[in-house]
Amino acid sequence: MLSPTQIFAFGQVIASCSFDRSVRRILEKQENEPKNSSRRWALRASLVDSSASVKDIEFAPNNWGLKLATVAADGVLRIYEALEVDGNYCLSWCPWKPQVSPMIVVGCGKENCAKIFRPNPHNKWIPFEVLHGHDDAIHVVSWAPNMGSLSDSSRSYHLIATSSKDHEVGIFKLSNKPDGYSIENIAMLLDHGVEV
Repeated sequence: MLSPTQIFAFGQVIASCSFDRSVRRILEKQENEPKNSSRRWALRASLVDSSASVKDIEFAPNNWGLKLATVAADGVLRIYEALEVDGNYCLSWCPWKPQVSPMIVVGCGKENCAKIFRPNPHNKWIPFEVLHGHDDAIHVVSWAPNMGSLSDSSRSYHLIATSSKDHEVGIFKLSNKPDGYSIENIAMLLDHGVEV
């Protein structure tokens, strides 16, 4: 038996929801498939955060970007936001255990930089620090592991490595300061001579 379904479109993206709380999906049109092909639409994401049936969904106006709001019988309004993807995105979680809040570094495509995201007081992930130094897209970011905790480790700072299409490997040092971290580009290594 099929459940009643709501369907909304945002450009080439379709989202649907249903009384079955696990059926919320975003589909994206595949231009390379024939017009009447069943493979013309491909599943891109299943959003299954609700503990009750999803009652309604709607995309935000185009000028606000790709945001999808859902409201469910559990009384919770959820807003999902998609990053604009232009290729060459990469990420690495901070592995250090004594962090007050989690952190993730993201290589940001055509921006030729990496950004450190942390949740703000409202639990929204936003970029706080930016790692500059590359002249082309960053392919890989990696957070250096800490051998022990901050209290007993000989290293009281974070290290992040980046590799880029500009043939360089960057090493960045993050040191604690009262309102976040200070960023120091401690090395740009040119040893490879090719895209890394």
